[in-house]
Parts: sequence; structure tokens; C-alpha cells
Amino acid sequence: GRVMALDGWIGAVLVGGDPSSDGTERALVDVDGVPIGSIALDALHGAGIERVMLVGATDAHTAALDGEPVDDVWPGEGSAGAILTALHHGFLSGASTVVVLACDLPAVSSAAVARLIDTARSTSGSTEPQVVMVKEDGTARFPNGVYAMRLLPTLEARFADGALSVSDLIAEVPVLWVDGQGAFRQHGGPG
Repeated sequence: GRVMALDGWIGAVLVGGDPSSDGTERALVDVDGVPIGSIALDALHGAGIERVMLVGATDAHTAALDGEPVDDVWPGEGSAGAILTALHHGFLSGASTVVVLACDLPAVSSAAVARLIDTARSTSGSTEPQVVMVKEDGTARFPNGVYAMRLLPTLEARFADGALSVSDLIAEVPVLWVDGQGAFRQHGGPG
């Protein structure tokens, strides 16, 4: 049956950044006949996230992927800039929480995304906002995770201090780690 749409939630697939060495956009690499970025989009939609932003999208992305193109406000500033872009746009569109996925996750599924969402929802009543991040085999799978809008001032302060990596960006935020169970390995990366 149709998944309940999550009110106040928005998704973001980070499609910007440099193309791979052969000039192919990372989000558009063909995996079993579909552009790999569509796997992340489908996983978000299947977990109840109706609106999904394509952060850093080019015309090639919008032609191939079914999402809302959003210009990266800080191009070249790494994942940190793309995550803050997603939070800003999500905030302006009335969302309270953003689920961020990389664009090159061949094994990500709606069940895997739902685990992140369930973890975030179970703590949403806590006074201190937390970020839900993914670990697999002891390795953080940045940038994948759930970011509450309430974190925006803290994350922006870190970014202003020069944080470019996700680990620097979330250094002062409590993190809830979720075992990704292999769903968040990157295409062509170590399994």
C-alpha cells in the first residue's frame, strides 16, 4: 500500500560536485539501466518523503532525475555547503527535517531510509536536537543522515568557522548512529 506521507519532512539528494574522471556526472552513472541518482530518489519516496531536492543539479540532472533542482548556495564548499543549502531550502519550503542522501548509492532502499527516519522520530521530543547519521563496519557514511532544521544555527556557525567536511560540520552536535547494514556503500567505493 501507499506509504503515509511524512508531514514537514523533505529529502535532498546531493548531486553536485565534480564529475567522475571520465566526465560522467556521478548521479547519472548507469546502474542496471537506471541513473544511480534515481535509486536514492526512489528510496526517499518509498519511505514517505514526497518532496526531494536535487542539490547542485545541472540541466542534465533535471532531465534524468525526478526531483526539485536547487542551486548549491556554496558551490565548491564540499558536502557541508550542500547540506546547508538543503537545510536552507527545506526551511524556506516549510519543512522541519531534511533527509540527506548521497547521489551514488546503488544499494540504498526505502527500508534503509525508513530506519533513519524512525530513529530520528523516536528522539524528536528531546530538548536537544540531534543528527542521525549512518555507520557501516565502523565507518561513517557521510553525508547520509537526518538533519533537523533546529540544527541550522549551530551548523552555520561551524561552516562560518571553515568546516567543509561533514564531520567538521556536525562536530558540536549530538549524533545518533544507525547501522546502515550495507545499504549506504558508495558506487565504486569499498563495499
